Amino acid sequence: MRRENRNSDFFIKIFPFLISAVVAIIDCKINFIYAGSKGIDTLFSNLINVFAIIVGVLIALFGVLPSVHSSLIMERIREYDAESDLFYFCKETLFLNFLSLCFTILLGFIHSNFNLNNYNYIFYIWLFVVCSTLISSFKTILILLKISFWSSKKKEEIEKLDESESQKLKNKYVDKEKQ
Repeated sequence: MRRENRNSDFFIKIFPFLISAVVAIIDCKINFIYAGSKGIDTLFSNLINVFAIIVGVLIALFGVLPSVHSSLIMERIREYDAESDLFYFCKETLFLNFLSLCFTILLGFIHSNFNLNNYNYIFYIWLFVVCSTLISSFKTILILLKISFWSSKKKEEIEKLDESESQKLKNKYVDKEKQ
């Protein structure tokens, strides 16, 4: 996530939306899952639970981050110049999960009270949003895992040699060059 890779950062930011658009378009053509699919109520219910859990975890994460401001993990994030990227990914994931949660609840209500087959275009928009949310959530989780591994690796510190050790090394290598 260093700043030298701006093109790949742009791709990483639009990746969930590109894949989701492809999935929604393909599903629109082949009708693998559609508004009248059996078990759609169960899918809505399960997704509501998943999105609610992710929203809760991200809100808890945002609550914890200020308390670890001067920790090793935050040093590593700053070292890799990743603070703004991390904030963007978490914010994107939180927003998409909240949007998907609300959209899924709304779609479940429409499905319960109306014939959802008449609103297929809404279903495909929902599918796009849900796919974007799931991919974005997975991406953010991978980034957070990567950060946690950064923080677990100890940086090797350069040890200062005392005067006698320094002189021994100088004698050892300088004497070899003179021979």
